[in-house]
Amino acid sequence: MGEEIAVGDQIEWYSDIDGRPVEPDDPEARTYTGIVDSVHRHRDDSRVVAYLVRCRGGVSGTYLSTVLPEHRPSVVDSGRQQDGSNE
Repeated sequence: MGEEIAVGDQIEWYSDIDGRPVEPDDPEARTYTGIVDSVHRHRDDSRVVAYLVRCRGGVSGTYLSTVLPEHRPSVVDSGRQQDGSNE
């Protein structure tokens, strides 16, 4: 995961139905996408520990999901403007 994920980015990740990280080719894998609402970092070394992601569901409307680095999220569409700032 060489890319920096930021607030406003649309990301994609894979997990099983219970939310556990899985490989993309795992038969239990489901693809999820959402917009990053916040990035949470470890206080001591500033590594990312979680992303809070806004997702859309069918009948459930909008919900928040916690995505961990173990989910290996990737940026689908950057929410940043050309100059690198957020909207």
